[in-house]
Order: sequence, then C-alpha cells, then structure tokens
Amino acid sequence: MSVPYYPRAEDLLDDRVAKALDETKRSLERLRDKIEASDADPKLLESVTMDMESMFSCRIEHVFDDDLVAGCRRCLKPDNQSDSAADIEWICSSVKGEEMGIRRDGDEVCIMNGFGDVIAEPPDGKCVEGLLEELIEYGEDEDIDPLIRIAVYHMMFEAIHPFMDGNGRTGRTMMVRQLIDHGLMDGVYISPSEYIWKNRIDYYGLLHMMEVSPDWSRWIVYILECISESCSKTVRILQGKSTPGGD
Repeated sequence: MSVPYYPRAEDLLDDRVAKALDETKRSLERLRDKIEASDADPKLLESVTMDMESMFSCRIEHVFDDDLVAGCRRCLKPDNQSDSAADIEWICSSVKGEEMGIRRDGDEVCIMNGFGDVIAEPPDGKCVEGLLEELIEYGEDEDIDPLIRIAVYHMMFEAIHPFMDGNGRTGRTMMVRQLIDHGLMDGVYISPSEYIWKNRIDYYGLLHMMEVSPDWSRWIVYILECISESCSKTVRILQGKSTPGGD
C-alpha cells in the first residue's frame, strides 16, 4: 500500500469541509459553555467520559479485558507529554499491556474492519520510522487548523499502522489527547470512540476508500462530525437527556 497523499489546498476548500468545521467549532464552544454553567463536577464528568472512551475504543477491536481497558484509560490525558515517537510507543504499550515498538524492516501487518475482512495493507516496516516522523511534523504545523490536523493525523496514522497491533486504540487515544493539546477541550469530556463504534461500518468503509480512491473531504467531514456529535452527546448528558453509553 502507498500511504495516501497529504490533503492539498483544494481538498480543504470543499463546502462540506467548511460547513463541518464551523459546526464542530460551535459544538466545542457549546460544550465548554455548558460545562462552565453546569452544577456537575467536571472531574466526575471527565472520569465517566474516560471510562466510556476507553471501553468503546476497546470494544471496536473486540477487546474486553479489564486491564487493557484500564491501559487505554491511563493514557487519555496528555499530562505535558508530546506526541513524539517515544510517547506514541508508550501509548501503544499501555493499550496493549506489553512493550510495543515501531515496526521494522520485514514487519508486515494488515488493517481489518472488525468483521474479519482485510481492508488495507500498510507499507512495509522499513518505511514506518520515516513516515511517522513526517506525520509528527505535520501534526505540529500551526498553519493548518488544528481540527483539520487531527482528522488528517488519524487517517495517516492508521494508514501507516506503525505497530504490529494496537494501532486503532492508539490512534483514537491520540485524537482525544490532541483535542486537549490544541486547547480545544480542557479535559476528556467527549468519547469519539462511542460515535465510531455506533458508526463503525462508515468508519471502516472510509478507511478502505482512502486505500483505493482517497477522498479527503469525506474523511475529514466524518471525523469532524464524530467530534461534533460527541460534544452534543455530552451536552445531552449534562441536560439529563441522555446517559453515558445511551442513545
């Protein structure tokens, strides 16, 4: 597999992207305002949301081991860490419950869709280190809107598939961490993995699409909608109109 090209300027000018980006920013702002106005304890809300995010992220991969769910939960908050290669290895090791290193020459993996079907074949391990360095550099490019960076980063991370296993959980964990790192949230107040679990057919379909015929607009809109809907879900919880894991 050749890793998808990074989105070009014209890929980001699509009206669907602009509309989804605007709505996602409003959703994040509504969530921030609701948390500030609510009588709910932010620490309790964050604890519950971290439980949901780690559980659903593992469920996507058919992982139900309590220790591995706890491993996902443990690394959801950045805690002043950067997303260096070493930090990414630490996250993957935590979600896997064992020491994980970046793939090397000859280490081959495939991307499965959760139903046992192969949907993509990442590049050989000999390319991973360079590709990951390039991705980390992209993630730090402040000339690009942080929400766009988060969406692109997740796709490219999954396409590169830096580890022999645990890539999905690592990538989703990093999405939450990046929302906090970029100042878009003050804590872990949304569970993107719950949205992805409930819309996983679309998620895997888009991952496959990016392998055979990349359409960055569709992918970015999906991730933006994931973040926006996750914000709305937390707002409904605070309003007493929903429950964690409900809907």
